[in-house]
Amino acid sequence: MLIYCKIVPLSQNHTSLKTRLFALVALFFTLALLSCHKKPNASFSTDKDVYAPGGRVYLTNRSTDGFYYTWIVKGPNQEEIRGSKKDFSFDVKQAGNYVISLTVYSENGKQVSHSTKTIESKDLNGSVIFYTTGSTSTYYYSVYAGSNVLGYVSPRSSGGVPSCGALNCYTYSNVAGTYVLTVINSYFGASQTYTVNIMTGVCQKQAVNF
Repeated sequence: MLIYCKIVPLSQNHTSLKTRLFALVALFFTLALLSCHKKPNASFSTDKDVYAPGGRVYLTNRSTDGFYYTWIVKGPNQEEIRGSKKDFSFDVKQAGNYVISLTVYSENGKQVSHSTKTIESKDLNGSVIFYTTGSTSTYYYSVYAGSNVLGYVSPRSSGGVPSCGALNCYTYSNVAGTYVLTVINSYFGASQTYTVNIMTGVCQKQAVNF
């Protein structure tokens, strides 16, 4: 008995359906791959906008979809500080502007985003000088902040209002703010409390004679 086999070609519609199905599968995998490597969005914040020389800057990374990070900080003399951790910190050693740049990379390294911010470093201190009124005072005084002695004021050989840092006086320096200091007469034990409003870059004068 003879058996005949006939090969019937696929219809044009059937072939078209397979082509479309293959295209949909390819599109699905392409979208899935792209979703694993989203374009990152670089963003960060600083704990302050202005810093005193010698202070430390703390940077918080607020980027999204990032995998690798590069920090570059350029100081006033164009010196560079680099880092690769997610969050970063560095010391400001002198006054001037510091330009902070963050580059964020996707997992495959092909998607990149940048963010830049400039901060300023400057002297934030102000001062107040405690002094006696020259030859009219023969007493010595101690200056306290709470229970801690900060310095001493002694009689001066001449009158007049001294400049901050003058001898036989006590100069208190701090960042701008309100501070309470107590001055005690070392002979009588009498005391007087002063509320001092420190202002950036200003030397204030406070005579003591009680």
